[in-house]
Amino acid sequence: MISVDGADIQQARLEEQVRQETRLLWEQKMGSSERDYIVAYLQYLLPRELEYINLHGKPPAPRGGTLVFLVGYSLEPLLLSASLWKPERIVLVVNNTYGTEAGKARYCFTSDMLNRLAGKNRAFIVEPFIEVLRDDDPEQVFAYLQRHLAGRPDLTIDITGGKKSMVAGAFLFAAYSDTPVAYVDFDEYDANFQRPYGYKCHVTALDNPYQKFALRDWEQLKNSFLNNSFLTALELLRGIKNIPYFGDSHRQSMDSLETLLRMYRAWDNADFAVAGDFRDRVDGLDPYEAPVILRYFAGSWPDAAGEPGKLLQKNVSEIRDIGRQASEKILQKPERVYVYARDELAKARRLVDPYEDYRAALIRAAATSELLVTARVWLLRSALVPETHRKSLQILAWSISVKRRLLAEGRAEITEGKDRYQVSLEFTVATGDRMLQKRKGLLENFKSQVDALEKLAEIRNSVVHGCMPVDRKLAGDCLAIAEKDAAEFRQWLAENVKHEVYEPVPWERVKEICGLQFVPEVRRA
Repeated sequence: MISVDGADIQQARLEEQVRQETRLLWEQKMGSSERDYIVAYLQYLLPRELEYINLHGKPPAPRGGTLVFLVGYSLEPLLLSASLWKPERIVLVVNNTYGTEAGKARYCFTSDMLNRLAGKNRAFIVEPFIEVLRDDDPEQVFAYLQRHLAGRPDLTIDITGGKKSMVAGAFLFAAYSDTPVAYVDFDEYDANFQRPYGYKCHVTALDNPYQKFALRDWEQLKNSFLNNSFLTALELLRGIKNIPYFGDSHRQSMDSLETLLRMYRAWDNADFAVAGDFRDRVDGLDPYEAPVILRYFAGSWPDAAGEPGKLLQKNVSEIRDIGRQASEKILQKPERVYVYARDELAKARRLVDPYEDYRAALIRAAATSELLVTARVWLLRSALVPETHRKSLQILAWSISVKRRLLAEGRAEITEGKDRYQVSLEFTVATGDRMLQKRKGLLENFKSQVDALEKLAEIRNSVVHGCMPVDRKLAGDCLAIAEKDAAEFRQWLAENVKHEVYEPVPWERVKEICGLQFVPEVRRA
């Protein structure tokens, strides 16, 4: 035996009654004036529709605030929406004309009907007439809303009554300004009267696509990646992960992206050991696509401080010794020096464009050039002959100006404390070192650059120790000197460096590696 709940019977009876009352009003009033029809609708039918909707359990919670209506030809949906949302204020956006009716006249009629709905208690107010839309195309609607409503924090835009072009402009404005959007939807439509049954209508709120799909965040993340702002990209990704729309498969791809971003973040900070660890955890990344410097330093990058964060607790001589030890590890293999220099100069180039941090770019370029000068002296150390017998030569302790002079002139005076002595470059065939002989010949090419390198060093000193301003032109010219220096140093290598990668992979490749095909893209010509 089937049991029928009393509430179900009551609802069925009410539905049939409201349905009959709806059809009766349509039959009696559809041929009369619009004013008579709307007045009758407000007086007899709307209360019954609300009674059914409340019993059916679909009314939205009262929102208050300001409700913006795009006014069309049908007013019943607007009146129903105002009844359900219970705003404090209503703003009417009206077109220039409605057939033979002027836009302002349409405003007055709609305002009058809404004021009737508000009643003596003034449940809400209709804001005064502003102006009609000059045109109903999306651009004009967007501009109208931006002009009159931008900055108001309590807006909800109801797009029910507007033309499609008006709706498009309003939705674009709402999505851009993060304004809630609503519309009155219906479950049943009468084909004969060409109207929906109001008691079967309900107000639906639309999610902002920028928030629901993280459109703005993805675009910002992409731009941050392209600008090598990996920390910003990571922060944006953390926010995207909290958006409910994305499922488990999406999150797996985002986890892969996070690992890739962490790799580039560590690489950008010259933390090559950590970067190498992250590189090995990105399944879709070919190791040869990662920055080449990770292949040379991922497992052997020196820990300059010994104990991270405690370097300043050491005395000056200890700090100096740690620096020399770290430099020696790099200088042992000229390929490492070259790769490190190219990596640094690529980062310096990015400091010029897009970061426009000209001062930092210049300092980085000058420091890299000084490393290359030191590396040349280091590679020629077997040809260095002091004027007096010494057990060892402290090459890394010599000033950069002394090293340049030694390379350019073949002889330099060294000062170590109170001790002064001369060092000469002497190449003999007896050494049998072909590479050393080759590097002897390369000194002539280097000498032609010494004057520019001395100027670069002097500019760097003036910037670091003084107040010299640095503009794009100066930073670019100094960077070009250092890049030419690195290009010449490549000839000093025993073998060529293969797979020279000094930039992150392209964004399209990032999407392939991490499985981010679901990420929406802004199409550009």
